[in-house]
Amino acid sequence: MDAPSKFYSLPEEILTKIAEPLVAEAQFSRYYYFTANLTALRLSSPRFAYLKIIEEAVFCTIRFFGVKDHLDSLEHLDVARIAPFVKAISFADPTHGSIQVKELLFSERLRAAWIGLLRTLPVVAKADFSSYDSGGSQWLSDPIGKEPPARMGDALIATAVTCLASAGTRVRRLKFPCALTGSLDWQSLQGWEELDLSRLENVTYEPDPDTSVFPNEDEDARQAAIAARNLSALFEKGQGSLRKIKIRGD
Repeated sequence: MDAPSKFYSLPEEILTKIAEPLVAEAQFSRYYYFTANLTALRLSSPRFAYLKIIEEAVFCTIRFFGVKDHLDSLEHLDVARIAPFVKAISFADPTHGSIQVKELLFSERLRAAWIGLLRTLPVVAKADFSSYDSGGSQWLSDPIGKEPPARMGDALIATAVTCLASAGTRVRRLKFPCALTGSLDWQSLQGWEELDLSRLENVTYEPDPDTSVFPNEDEDARQAAIAARNLSALFEKGQGSLRKIKIRGD
């Protein structure tokens, strides 16, 4: 028996033992993995490509980025096959997003793609709203055509609420680390009334500070009041299941 034949006849338990150190090394948190090495291992052989332990890590989280290139890829993603492995979804916007990115977040094309994908995920363990560094300069140093991070965060929340509600997706954990203006009334968002948080167990509200405005006591007080109303409305939706709340205020 030649070497390739021996490899392809190895039981799945042996392949799992081979992959376990890479999976452990790649694990960043309960829901996130650095998957470059695991992806390379998947490409090395079909035996690894469809190995359960690797697929559980590589497809643990689906990220929804508000950028065109990612949307192009998302529209061709075979979600039905990987849906059983998905435990978390991450909505993200670039920290230095352009006005065009914000417009894309509100586009029918993006919402249709996100809703279609979310419909394959009726229940997920976690959803978060975050920002990622797109490599651009600070928006204040080059404000032309740029949107402040907090306004991008508001746009992300508005789009995600609409898509989650339309898809009927329910989440158990919500996390808000992205910058927010504090001026957006969540209860006025399209889809808020239909948003199902009946399985919500855990909320972490730790938004990055809004660096697009200078400190103002009156404005800070107004934003704090709106944030309090938003959280109250969120907690009311999850009142039958909510167990843990973590809030950080600046």
